[in-house]
Amino acid sequence: MIQVYYASRDQLLQAARLNLLNGDEHQRALCISRSDIRTEFVGTRALLRLALAKYLGRSPRSFQFDTRPNGKPFLTGHSGVHFSVSHSAGKAMISIASVPIGIDIEHIDGRLNFLQIAKCVFSPPELEALARSKPAERVRAFFSIWTRKEAYLKATGDGFSSRPELISVVSP
Repeated sequence: MIQVYYASRDQLLQAARLNLLNGDEHQRALCISRSDIRTEFVGTRALLRLALAKYLGRSPRSFQFDTRPNGKPFLTGHSGVHFSVSHSAGKAMISIASVPIGIDIEHIDGRLNFLQIAKCVFSPPELEALARSKPAERVRAFFSIWTRKEAYLKATGDGFSSRPELISVVSP
């Protein structure tokens, strides 16, 4: 079973309770200078703890997290529980499952030099799909491919440190 949670900016503000976070998370939050980014981080971490508490029937403060060598976070002592977290522009998504899982959410920003980014990380079939999209829809097409790719790379644990241009998330 896969559980997916979504939170808007207002929900993140409501969830942004430092008392749910552990010492490391609290310290990370204190190091974030922009208050909106700090609130997004705290709210997302609090929601992750609340979602895991619901999934496992435990207290949200009881969880300990660690990271694998590639940077992927995991829940200490629960090898059968996998999660993925993404937040952007005041919104957050969290997925929890019994198998490796990835999720991504992005704010669509047309000012981004998305074509240059695509040349660096998209596979040839992804670049072709982007080129085939109508010019007015190209930004959305880019972010559609990008979020699928990032979710896949999160699920595998490879992230963008791997060779993302060798992985395609579009059908040929």
